[in-house]
Amino acid sequence: MFAGNKIKFTFNEYIGQGGFTRTLLSPPLLAKPKFRVSGRSVIVVLPQTLAPSTTYTINFADDLKDLNEGNAILNFSYVFSTGAVIDSQIVRGKVMNAATGEPADEAIVMLYPRDSIDGVLHNRPTYFAITAKDGSYQIGYIKAASYQLFVLKDQNINYLYDQQSEMIGFKQEKIELFDTLAAVEDLVLFQEENKKQKLIEKSFVEPGHLLLVYTAPLNAIEIKSNLDSTFTFAYLSEKKDSVHYWYGNPFEKQADLLIMA
Repeated sequence: MFAGNKIKFTFNEYIGQGGFTRTLLSPPLLAKPKFRVSGRSVIVVLPQTLAPSTTYTINFADDLKDLNEGNAILNFSYVFSTGAVIDSQIVRGKVMNAATGEPADEAIVMLYPRDSIDGVLHNRPTYFAITAKDGSYQIGYIKAASYQLFVLKDQNINYLYDQQSEMIGFKQEKIELFDTLAAVEDLVLFQEENKKQKLIEKSFVEPGHLLLVYTAPLNAIEIKSNLDSTFTFAYLSEKKDSVHYWYGNPFEKQADLLIMA
């Protein structure tokens, strides 16, 4: 039974300094774990008290790479429990590309609680795995329950379906993981047609600098605002799916901003 808040992994090669952006702890906590690389070791510090009698999985996705050649250890996971039992449900299968008929590699197969609303749009998965070159995947150590099953060809590495170019697939019915045998679920990736353009994120990067992120590239923009001045300018990002907007009065408490694309 695990009762600490720090885990140390030691490998036979030096580990590259990465951001661990793809690594997830399942089930997720309110705050993210902290990761530190020291030579051949990776130290994980858990941010809060863990739930009792719960199986946790740290899935490093492809974040663990050796320092010299950058080879990744795909889907390396560490499983531990705060109780006497480790959850043992399994789902596995293959993912195919609908357009080519070929296996889909490096796609993320994701499980969400059955009552999750639009989980793939707004939340990271509870469990996941990345497909191999032959399209195969396996997710293990799952708590017995009902789940929604999705697969995503993630373009911006955030586990969310928020890019026009991303491919997606899903199972219409909930999957029931209660049997002692592994569930086999094959999936198909497809490109959604006529995905609507919408604003998905707005944030203040720094005083006087606003970032707006959209679901799809913008052809052009026209901006009207009462913040306009000689110090105001805007530009599209390289992928044209976000707008950087600078304005001269960062202390304005209320403003109107209209962006026409």
